[in-house]
Amino acid sequence: MMGLKKDEIVVIGDQLLTDILGGNRIGFYTILVVPIVQSDALITKFNRKTERFILNHFYRKGKLKRREDFE
Repeated sequence: MMGLKKDEIVVIGDQLLTDILGGNRIGFYTILVVPIVQSDALITKFNRKTERFILNHFYRKGKLKRREDFE
């Protein structure tokens, strides 16, 4: 609708399996942020556990840096 190119769009989200995966599959630049909510719906709790497993794998491999690494 706005006539933007893929390289002009950024997806910002707090869920790896929905926001970030979806944005990457479409070809957008993505930014994963820390969730701000204190409680999640049941399906989101399941997703967050799965995300934690995946993110820890990438941290161990050196593919991602933790927020503390930038401070």
